[in-house]
Amino acid sequence: MTLDELKARGLRVKPLEWDNVSYGSISAQTAFGEYVVELHESWGMWTPAEGESTSDAHSHYPTAAAAKAAAEADHAARIAAQVEVDG
Repeated sequence: MTLDELKARGLRVKPLEWDNVSYGSISAQTAFGEYVVELHESWGMWTPAEGESTSDAHSHYPTAAAAKAAAEADHAARIAAQVEVDG
């Protein structure tokens, strides 16, 4: 199922709950692993990563908000892909 199909049925994926880990690093725990957004001083960009398997891991974003949004979208898409509806 896609996110659009979930939304059409009035369903949504619960947003990630972010915790400050250390200066320049926040994380969110999921059933699939951990999303981490951290500031890389040499690049001045934020990077999300979810374990070693996410296709979007280590992508660069100009802000923490953009990196968190990418992690949220990845998480929601993973959840939606596991949902099946009978009928």
